[in-house]
Amino acid sequence: MRLHSIIGASLLVSLALACSSGPSGPVTVTVSPAPADVLTCSTKTFTATVTGGDSAVTWSVDPSGIGSIDGAGAYTAPKQTPTPSTISVVATSVSDPTAHGSADATLATAFPGVAQTVPGSTALVPGVFPHAIASSGARAYAAWASPDSNTPAIFVTRSDDGGTTWKTGVMAMQVTLDDADAEAFDCISVAIDAGNPDVLYVAGRSPHANDAGDAVAGPDSGPTSILAVSTDGGATFTPYVMQVGGSAGGPFNGWDQVGTCGDVASPAANTVVFESPGAYGSDGNPDIAVWSDANRGAGFAQGIAADGDYVADGTTHALDDLQGNHDIDVAQNGGTDDAGGATESPRLFVDGAGRLCLTYYGSTYPNNGTQAHVYVQCSDDAAMTFSAPLVVDPAEPINEGISSPVGAFGPNHAAAILWTQGIGVNQLFIATSTDGGATFGAPSAIATYVLPNDGGSVAPENPTLAYDASGILWIAYRAYDGGFADRIIVDKSCDGGTTWSGPVLVNGPEANIVDMRWPTLVMTPGDAPRVAASADDHRAIFTLAP
Repeated sequence: MRLHSIIGASLLVSLALACSSGPSGPVTVTVSPAPADVLTCSTKTFTATVTGGDSAVTWSVDPSGIGSIDGAGAYTAPKQTPTPSTISVVATSVSDPTAHGSADATLATAFPGVAQTVPGSTALVPGVFPHAIASSGARAYAAWASPDSNTPAIFVTRSDDGGTTWKTGVMAMQVTLDDADAEAFDCISVAIDAGNPDVLYVAGRSPHANDAGDAVAGPDSGPTSILAVSTDGGATFTPYVMQVGGSAGGPFNGWDQVGTCGDVASPAANTVVFESPGAYGSDGNPDIAVWSDANRGAGFAQGIAADGDYVADGTTHALDDLQGNHDIDVAQNGGTDDAGGATESPRLFVDGAGRLCLTYYGSTYPNNGTQAHVYVQCSDDAAMTFSAPLVVDPAEPINEGISSPVGAFGPNHAAAILWTQGIGVNQLFIATSTDGGATFGAPSAIATYVLPNDGGSVAPENPTLAYDASGILWIAYRAYDGGFADRIIVDKSCDGGTTWSGPVLVNGPEANIVDMRWPTLVMTPGDAPRVAASADDHRAIFTLAP
């Protein structure tokens, strides 16, 4: 009996050891991917491999409360980048709670990649570029002006893989200047047709008299706005002269250009809208000229010329005399030279389903600037008519350096308008809408990039914004510290502009910044958009996803 008892006890010990160690030894847990980069307010799935025990694990995050993870290993990052920004995702064995594995994860608003030069792009020339790149799905188009010369041109290149590779650039428009002044095109904007990504609209302005203006307005024409249209995916272009001349109070009931930057958009299939700020209203104060065509711009082929000026067919006059006896004096405060800190207003934005809005900075005449505001007006009939001017910043009735309003639509009738404001050091403000731009909530300030060395914020300039397909609101801007280092910054909000993830330097690191301006967000498929910017000798695109 005693021998049997000893043998039984030995078997029990052996079974216990087998249960704790498993058939292949101790239980081990490994977690992948490790390490991992995770965008704030995104979800990343981790997997656990268990050796020596049952495959079941429980998941946790260390420190606790920074994001959350479910039973399948799907980790959801918080809305804001934490400090410190690295956490551990932990998997613990169910069969042996003492066995666990982990993976470090770094959280960030964005993970900027190495700059990719847009092939063929040349030196940054005077101009305003908030819409110099456009995207639709995986299709993207980028435009740039040739360097200063007597025959300036605008070139366009196309990408079919979300900006990873680009085709050889194609000339969209070119003019020969009448005089010896060496000036390039400026005010470049690009829009993809709402119904067909093979249809592209490219707008630009030649600031001096040229052969294209002479052809429709006679010798010694003035600044010329041109719209070029491609219906074959950017292979060939047809140019249309939209407006020539710069004299105030000219022959066309006051619709004369005063030399500022236009914009182009496509609110519906086969439909293009072009607007020109700085067009004089009948009271002699700047308003906005708008052209609309539902035949891919073909309706702009004819126009009226007199006294050296020209206006193409298709003007809707929808924004002439905006408020009767109290017109809005639209301010075009964007310097179009290389150092220009502002973005010309007005700027167009569309929802892709027929709605178009226009945002601008101006003051009610005859107050002459003492009651300056950011305004928005919207249209559901391709800019034939617009809603009444809506003040977006009612809490700021006095002109305090307001500049650069830009807008964007998002999913589920979301919309936002972003601008800079302030005297001395600008602040960045945003107002958001949940009803497609019919109404906007009170504006709020966005915390901007802080210099790591002295702790001071830099002045935001050249702002731009866009929603991605999941409704995340992305912004980008140029951060100017008064010196020679122009930083490109991105930030994002996962809750419609209430909470911001935190600003990230794109063209860094801080110790080795590549001087850049005029950012543009490229909203192609993926976890994050790309951001393009202009350097002194090229345009570059940065990835933002891990």
